[in-house]
Amino acid sequence: MSKGFFGWGLSSFDPQHLHKCGAFAFMNYNIVFDEEHHIYKVNDFERPSVSKILETVFGNRFGGVKPEVLERARKKGTEVHKEILEYTVDRTHPISPEAVAACYNIEKIGEGDSCVCEQILFCDNEYVPFCCTIDAFWLLKNNLLVDYKTSYALDKKHVTRQLNLYAYALRKNGYSADKLEAWHLKDGTCKRVKIELKDDWYCEKILEAYITGKTFKDDNELISYYKAEEFGDDDKKLATFDKLAFQMKQLDEMIKKLSVAREECANRVMGMMKSSNMLESHTNGINIVYIPKGERKSFDSKKLKEDLPDVYKKYIKTSEVAEHIRVTYKEPKNAD
Repeated sequence: MSKGFFGWGLSSFDPQHLHKCGAFAFMNYNIVFDEEHHIYKVNDFERPSVSKILETVFGNRFGGVKPEVLERARKKGTEVHKEILEYTVDRTHPISPEAVAACYNIEKIGEGDSCVCEQILFCDNEYVPFCCTIDAFWLLKNNLLVDYKTSYALDKKHVTRQLNLYAYALRKNGYSADKLEAWHLKDGTCKRVKIELKDDWYCEKILEAYITGKTFKDDNELISYYKAEEFGDDDKKLATFDKLAFQMKQLDEMIKKLSVAREECANRVMGMMKSSNMLESHTNGINIVYIPKGERKSFDSKKLKEDLPDVYKKYIKTSEVAEHIRVTYKEPKNAD
């Protein structure tokens, strides 16, 4: 990527060298992002965002802020992100001073590097699969992961958690982010703040806290909880139990959706066979037989028990039932 900005070498700048969305193997999944409600869906299954995970574990950072103030800040951040992306894609000159400052620093990253911009990632892991959108990741020479922040003040604790979960998602997708930075865009300036890169253990404990319903006031409390020497076997078993219960719920939701999809597919096949007067199909090892509508006789054991209880008792058969669990799910009530 050529150095320079606007009047300084912009004519030789190839934006497609910077913007490589879709070039990675990240898009092996059907990912849909509902920007209005900030909801990710992967192959039709809703997945939490990093923001949702952090808010659940560490609390809502904006609980006391007026909604109109949050909305103004959100709109400003969205507009600045959009201007930066448009610059990297088609050299559209940014208008806001914050976007200008960010694009100037983009040009300073270095020649010969490539960057993925505004890329949605799906992180599949054994704790809780989640989604995120990375602002920028330079991958050839720098392995630098960047998140743009337009807030009045930079919440370094939050952005450390956020960027490390992004880096964890990159690692799960086969890429390494060796350096993390938060670019604080404020009053026409871009302050590049280095962020500590943490290991998988830290990220996975945040995810484990999310699925087990544990909350912490800060990182120290989270780390001390999981590293404490008095962390007994019973607590470990309970944490494992909660994780397995959560995974079981996810699997049951998947089975339910797959059952609906399978029934829809079967109905289409049946309709095609019926319209074509096809009674059987034997293709690629798949044998399908069309069974037309008819009657089926069955034994009414309930009525026999009511009318002839002695006969029912004589022929009733008792068999052993294997041990099992019964699982039901109840959606949590929203707090008033």
